[in-house]
Amino acid sequence: MREPKPFFRKSTQSWYFKLGKKFIPLGADKEKAFQKYHALMAASQPTTPDTRVEDLLGKYLTWCKAHKAAGTYKWYSRYLVPLQAYIQTNHGKMTVANIKPSHVADWLDTLGGGDNYKNGAIRAAMRAFNWAVKRQDIAANPIKGVERPQATAREVYIEPAQWDAAIACVKPADPFMDFIVFLKESGCRPQECRAIEKRHFKPMKNQEQIAFPVDESKGKRYARIIPLNLKALAIIQRLSLKYPEGKLFRGKHGQAWGIYSIAKRFAVIRKKIGLEKFHAYAVRHTFITDALLRGVDPVTLAHIVGHKDAAMILKIYQHLNLNRGHIRKALGLATGEDEIKEAM
Repeated sequence: MREPKPFFRKSTQSWYFKLGKKFIPLGADKEKAFQKYHALMAASQPTTPDTRVEDLLGKYLTWCKAHKAAGTYKWYSRYLVPLQAYIQTNHGKMTVANIKPSHVADWLDTLGGGDNYKNGAIRAAMRAFNWAVKRQDIAANPIKGVERPQATAREVYIEPAQWDAAIACVKPADPFMDFIVFLKESGCRPQECRAIEKRHFKPMKNQEQIAFPVDESKGKRYARIIPLNLKALAIIQRLSLKYPEGKLFRGKHGQAWGIYSIAKRFAVIRKKIGLEKFHAYAVRHTFITDALLRGVDPVTLAHIVGHKDAAMILKIYQHLNLNRGHIRKALGLATGEDEIKEAM
């Protein structure tokens, strides 16, 4: 059976293709139309070693869009769409059976960005092929073994003096003050903070919290509960009165905070205080580190900050290695040395 091809309809100034008895709209932009066409065709066909690489990647992205959170789909698209374009431009109709680790390594050399960006690019490519293996569409990952740059740790700890200097850069009446203080007092993800609305606020006695339903939570697998301390609660109560509908955290003109506007504000503070890695996620990492230093167990802390288990939390201990006082205190607690001192 002949494979349907996209065609341009002058009357609507858009691209289409016929799949079965249906005409599928692809949009007015030719490049995006063909990308969508390949993704839809790939999704409708079984994956085999003879499948084109660009089609396998498109099929995986289509699956991500249907089964993963929007942010996850966007992250994979960031890498896999350029990989599709590279393969198509440099290797034409390359099949899954013919791609090698060296092809992906060559693509990596064409990318800008640092080691963390390139590390993510390889992880995204590996995930797409491993997905096909898991589905038993192909027997093995053909790019297994491709080397990737070592990612540097993104966790950053903000010292108390650095935090004070940062806060001093924000005027008390500036709406950004609410945003940054809430991050510090709750340990939530920046994107969660931006998404909070009054309807998420559950003012139960001694259990005040923000509750995101499953379909609004990261990963869309579990409901996300953000417990509130007194400072965070006061901010939410005040903003809930001010904004009964829509996002609670907004700029001075009433607009909801966006990713780039938040990044810009952190960049201004970075420049003023001379702290190279001061950003929204650094505030979250500092919350986690401080909680561990104060003796909060990793399992409980994982629940507070929204991790499914303590595995990710344990990575934060790399910061605690620099705090000899904390390590010595923990050793005394672990060995019962403190109890012996009290008995003497």
